[in-house]
Amino acid sequence: MKRLKYIQLLLVMFFMMFWIVSLIKLEFLTWQHGAKFPYPENISSMCGEMDFAKVLELTDANARIYYVSGSHNVGNTATFICRGDNWEYERWERTIWSTTGSADDFVWPYWYHSASGWALFAVIGFPILIVSILIPLLVGRRRKVDET
Repeated sequence: MKRLKYIQLLLVMFFMMFWIVSLIKLEFLTWQHGAKFPYPENISSMCGEMDFAKVLELTDANARIYYVSGSHNVGNTATFICRGDNWEYERWERTIWSTTGSADDFVWPYWYHSASGWALFAVIGFPILIVSILIPLLVGRRRKVDET
């Protein structure tokens, strides 16, 4: 039974680490390359002003960008291609989510779409990560004390 709980904890810890590393990669790509990708006109005419964009994927040939509208009511992805040193808008991929109910999907890594959502992630996600790291350490320490 203890072994099963330990395995469950390891799985949760692995998932949380994978998720956090994915978010760090997303933020790093956005910080490093985000300014290279302007908000496409056909998305702005459909969804209104953009609040923020995140660089989901980036290779030498293409990029996948996630845009959230200014009123936080829609999230879209778009593809850009590299021509020389310039990035050009290629196509709109899809609407990931919409408050009107016309789309209900998510993007990996899962990202909260507002400042309050990021705070919720920090309040819930980081303590879960810390607990998932500390419990195996404490269990191992207790086991050593019990053996002596």
